[in-house]
Amino acid sequence: MMTRTLNLGRGRKPASGTPLIRLVYLSVCAIPRGKGHFRAEMADIIYACERNNTPSSITGVLVHDRGRFIQLLEGPEDAVDCLFARIRSDSRHTRVAVLLREPCLERLVADWSMAFLNAGDAPLRDDAASDWQDISQEMLIARLLQARDELSVMRLPLAVWRKTPA
Repeated sequence: MMTRTLNLGRGRKPASGTPLIRLVYLSVCAIPRGKGHFRAEMADIIYACERNNTPSSITGVLVHDRGRFIQLLEGPEDAVDCLFARIRSDSRHTRVAVLLREPCLERLVADWSMAFLNAGDAPLRDDAASDWQDISQEMLIARLLQARDELSVMRLPLAVWRKTPA
């Protein structure tokens, strides 16, 4: 069976002088379960990330954890803000809350257009079971780095993709 995975974006850097920001948000997943709908929607999200994030110089990690999305976005401030505005209006998310927004000098996830981790597939440490929004910024970043290090990239059959990749 053929599979498709995300492209690595090694060495991706914004134009000289463009400030980088790091944004982490939490949302409730509004994608219905059943009949492969969740997998198809996730395939669409990941395909859009692969197609759009590379030219925008955005990197990140998307974690699905027990019905919630936690996403780290890094890149040029204007590009991240534009993407986040689209995310806020996306019907696949509800109750979107910013957990962290800060300038950064270097990326934590420079190699991924968007990596996806299903916490059910690769469980986080026991202390990661607490609510994502009730932890310090340091612990939040540590959890996301752990997700990056224990990455389980979503692999999907080509038949699941709704659009033919370019």
